[in-house]
Amino acid sequence: MSEHKLQRGKLVIEGLSDLGTALGYFVQREQPVVKDAHWPPAVDVAWKKDEWQDFPLLIFEVESSAGNTIANNALKVYSQPNQDFEKPLFFFHLIVRSGTETSRIEALRRQYGTNNYRLYRLDTDEATGLIQDILTQHRKVFLHFDVAAICGILQTDWAAIDLSAVLDHAETLNFETSFLTAYARLSADEQFLARFVDRLSVLEERGQLRHRRVPYETFLGESWHPPIHLAILARARTQSADVFLEQLRNWQEESYPYSMIGPHFGMSRDYDQFILGMSSGLLSAIAAIFGNGNAKRYIAAQMHSICEQLGNARDRFALYAGVWLLHVTASVGDELLFEYARNFVNSRGGLSSGCVSDPPFLVPSFEELDDCEWDHRLVQDKKLILSLPEFVQDTYGDIRDRMDIGAIRLGIRLLAEPEWTDGFGLATFTILGSERNRLAGK
Repeated sequence: MSEHKLQRGKLVIEGLSDLGTALGYFVQREQPVVKDAHWPPAVDVAWKKDEWQDFPLLIFEVESSAGNTIANNALKVYSQPNQDFEKPLFFFHLIVRSGTETSRIEALRRQYGTNNYRLYRLDTDEATGLIQDILTQHRKVFLHFDVAAICGILQTDWAAIDLSAVLDHAETLNFETSFLTAYARLSADEQFLARFVDRLSVLEERGQLRHRRVPYETFLGESWHPPIHLAILARARTQSADVFLEQLRNWQEESYPYSMIGPHFGMSRDYDQFILGMSSGLLSAIAAIFGNGNAKRYIAAQMHSICEQLGNARDRFALYAGVWLLHVTASVGDELLFEYARNFVNSRGGLSSGCVSDPPFLVPSFEELDDCEWDHRLVQDKKLILSLPEFVQDTYGDIRDRMDIGAIRLGIRLLAEPEWTDGFGLATFTILGSERNRLAGK
């Protein structure tokens, strides 16, 4: 046996050990199949539920090639009395380099194929099937599946497999795992961004996300994911944007006797704080992600209803709502609501260009917090907001962005990152400005 072949076999054993550990098993190499023998035969890799188990759940035997002795490694397991060695849940027999001579392989498959035994040639597409079958057996033991950890192992130790096919299979096994959340956290890699959108589309079509908690572990992700999900889908599936807008309208207007996001002050302190200090930024981000002109007009109308109730509010909240209404209405060219927002802001003395071009995604809304950076910015270099054409020219200039990918990424960030993360406001401003410039033919 050549050193090159030995090295490839060692790498496979290393990959099996890493995969077993990532899946939550106690991994033992050279697991004996006979007790109390001086030189007992052993399997290459054994996975146990814990280190105190005598007998493994899954075992792996790795062959460098389909040589004359290949049958011995199956025989040493199945020839033992079950009093001495209880048979595993599954026996995976791997051949690193199978070559063109497959008669021994077919003989083994015929001999042991009626047992929980399969043989895989790793120099073919059977390597992907191996990982899929491992996950199928794993699901019999564990409910949890750590998507990020497993993907990391597969991309490092098993680079030749079809990761997409493996994840497609894993999604069908009913793990108690949120693949959607995992893909969101991995979405810096565009293959996982695409998987997030595909998974989201499937779950939305099944109606499995609208009335259940999604474990994003963020306030926006867990409390306000329905409109963000719909905005992402509308951006990704532009031909169905109006369908998703209608779903947004139903969510906003039909879920309760009152609108979901609106000036319904007095219901609870937390809700009041959300409406005052975060809703305008969130609604603007949803409008930016949606991208659809009809959706922007609809969302602008919801934002307008909030502004109308802020006549006596302190500038921190009123101008926060006003500046975001300026951007959403300017983005879609809604002159009527833009004029309302312009007059609303100008009635309080206007805003500096810095406040206009870098509005906060949220502002503090706790009564006991008397001072914040936004308050200081509001009183500096104030000037009146000009007409819609002048506002667009002065504010957006030549902003350019990869709108579709950038918008979807913003939506995923809203779901998966804490709401105070820097950059939500600037990303929203940039997308809205880019789309306004695109509409103007710039």
